[in-house]
Amino acid sequence: FFFFFFFQAEDGIRDRSPSRGLGDVYKRQVHGITRMQELEETHKALDDLLKDEKGFAEVVSAMFARIDKDGSGTLEVDEVEEFILEMCKEMGIKQTPDKGSVKAIFEELDEDKSNNISKDELATFIKILFEEQRDQLAKQLKKEKKGYY
Repeated sequence: FFFFFFFQAEDGIRDRSPSRGLGDVYKRQVHGITRMQELEETHKALDDLLKDEKGFAEVVSAMFARIDKDGSGTLEVDEVEEFILEMCKEMGIKQTPDKGSVKAIFEELDEDKSNNISKDELATFIKILFEEQRDQLAKQLKKEKKGYY
């Protein structure tokens, strides 16, 4: 939820409308190649970022600074909630998590149970999130490539 590289699978989208000729087939192939390139580039960007300790630390620092509104050097539950709501708004997500869900997320991030989140705790979460996203993209790329060859 913190940093979005998510690409939702569009299973079956190419099959939803019947082909109206070679032009249609060509357009779908070009769209598919563009989608493949986008998936490949995103996968590579995540993989490169995960291998680049300095670059990753910069991403974490920038994100932490954005969330830490009071500049205390730790994240409190209200700052995390505000950030989640801002991200949902920016992404056009209308159904936002309730306070209970936010608190559960916060508690999971708060590894040392100090009632605040340190930059290291945020970094651990972001690394896991990026690794999961990279792995999901790899699976999606494999699936997409099977559909085109």
